[in-house]
Amino acid sequence: MEFKDILAISGQPGLYKYVAQSARGIIVESLGDGKRMSASATARVSALAEISMFTEGEDIPLADVFTRMYAHTGGKEGLSPKSSPEQMKAYFAEVLPEYDRERVHVSDIKKALSWFNILVGAGFTEFKLPDEEQVEESAEEGSLLSDKADAGIEQFDTRVFVYYLTYNYFICIYFSSPSFNLRL
Repeated sequence: MEFKDILAISGQPGLYKYVAQSARGIIVESLGDGKRMSASATARVSALAEISMFTEGEDIPLADVFTRMYAHTGGKEGLSPKSSPEQMKAYFAEVLPEYDRERVHVSDIKKALSWFNILVGAGFTEFKLPDEEQVEESAEEGSLLSDKADAGIEQFDTRVFVYYLTYNYFICIYFSSPSFNLRL
């Protein structure tokens, strides 16, 4: 299980691991209880690898924030998201002293703490983003798969897409690299 495969679905509690593409969306597995469910194509799905935190300088990817939290806690779960707002702000200031106190709200800190605790509880020890080379390889693979889709071939990598009609939507979520050439 890699960090890039972890998803947050708007309106659904917890975090999910991407499993496969379905005809009407994606199939995900809950990190909390292991149950699988289908997320429709209209659901707002966000990959944690694409989320970043506001700082006083440049934004920091959430993976780096989680890496700092993991080092700060010694590999254990962090502060409970049910703590008081003052405790959460103080804890987050210890972990990420340069976070932008005006643009990062308590609800953002609460969500980051909740997600971190879920990931640590699921056995995550590394929070790595894919290298640029891996993103480029994925983009090249995506263009090859697009050629197969144009040719009507149905032997696709299920992590990318299964049906031509649904892959246009999901590719935008899964490959959000500016170097990816989406062919319609």
